[in-house]
Amino acid sequence: MLRNRTDAVHDRVRFSIGTRVMSSWSIVVWMFHRQTWQFLLTTGFILCISSIAWSAEVHQMELTHHEFEPWSFVPKPGDRIDIHNHSDIVHAIYVTYPNGIVVNLSETAAQLPGMTVSWTVPEDAEDGDEYVLQCWIHTIIRAALKVKAPLSQLPEP
Repeated sequence: MLRNRTDAVHDRVRFSIGTRVMSSWSIVVWMFHRQTWQFLLTTGFILCISSIAWSAEVHQMELTHHEFEPWSFVPKPGDRIDIHNHSDIVHAIYVTYPNGIVVNLSETAAQLPGMTVSWTVPEDAEDGDEYVLQCWIHTIIRAALKVKAPLSQLPEP
């Protein structure tokens, strides 16, 4: 029986994967399934890992002359806090962690008028941890932020 030209070409093109010989069409189907599984696994992994990042919020704190304006948020692990200097004087804000580590919020240690610096609450912050924002120049400027961990991060009783 004489076959048409297309069948003959497809029969001659064969690939070997391991010890298994596959036709070109089988290769296409195999690659599609493999890529689909890779896509699904990668997407699932990204969604699981980034769920914490999606729940993080950005909060604003205002610094005027020699005090922080009252704020109405409770920071959670992963939240970013932007501190804007609305005063006409230079400040140098730093954070003291619960374990005593001190972190400057500006690389130059000076926060010029109109400048905003940011700080992110550590992901490993525990419920009730207190982080203290202070100014190196004006020691009267002080704000204590108590972290409230989401229920999903609290240890089970």
